[in-house]
Amino acid sequence: MTYKDLINRHMNKLATMLFMALLLFSQCSSAKTQVNVGGYYYPPFVELSSGKVSGITLAMLEMLNRQQDKYQFNFVLTTAKNRYRDFADQKYDLIFFENPAWDWQGFPLEISDVYLTGEEIFIALKKPGRGQKYFDEITDKLIAGILGYHYRFADYNIDELELTLNYDIVLSETHLDNLNLLLKEKVDLVIINRSYLQHYFFRQPEKKSKFLLSDKLDQRYTHSTLIRKNAPITVKNFNRLLKQLKDNGSLARLWQQFGLEAN
Repeated sequence: MTYKDLINRHMNKLATMLFMALLLFSQCSSAKTQVNVGGYYYPPFVELSSGKVSGITLAMLEMLNRQQDKYQFNFVLTTAKNRYRDFADQKYDLIFFENPAWDWQGFPLEISDVYLTGEEIFIALKKPGRGQKYFDEITDKLIAGILGYHYRFADYNIDELELTLNYDIVLSETHLDNLNLLLKEKVDLVIINRSYLQHYFFRQPEKKSKFLLSDKLDQRYTHSTLIRKNAPITVKNFNRLLKQLKDNGSLARLWQQFGLEAN
């Protein structure tokens, strides 16, 4: 056998080994139970920038996929308004950082353990002489909110037409747009979730001195995962995975990574 024949034989053996390894990897991957996780623009949990999706939800999916090999969690993008229809159409199996009180009554679902709390607060520009009394009356002020979000002051109504008819409100698609409107004094108040604000100040601490935050909350809520009944993963198994993330400190590190003050 010539040297060239030995090289060819060796290369063929390597190619066969590589093919078998790829086949085994493919079989292992396909053997995982596929679980689709819905998410909509809800920073810092789901952020959209230049067509790319990022945020805490995506980081949490990666953590879940790394810590076990039974389930493969996949992200499915929806919108705040369409998430109910997409859930009913089984386009996704579960959704993170939700609350069952946000119009989920009547859907066939189960609720995971609580893993984070959230708040909606009002913020205004900080000005000389302006204090907490500024937030006592909001009906005479132009408020910026997010399309498809539920607010207590508006009786949790998400219908855009009804909101604009009944309240002096501007509805946009991003918190950043609303903050810029406030900085330009185009609106009087912004209603915003504290988790986003914490992340915003974490990345831009110099902006914190520009805003006055209300002590009075619009609402306080808990975050859970809503799981469709008969989904590929049961609420019991999801809670078990969630507990592992809590016990090994992964969740605490995740909140810290995004500048959240978990409570």
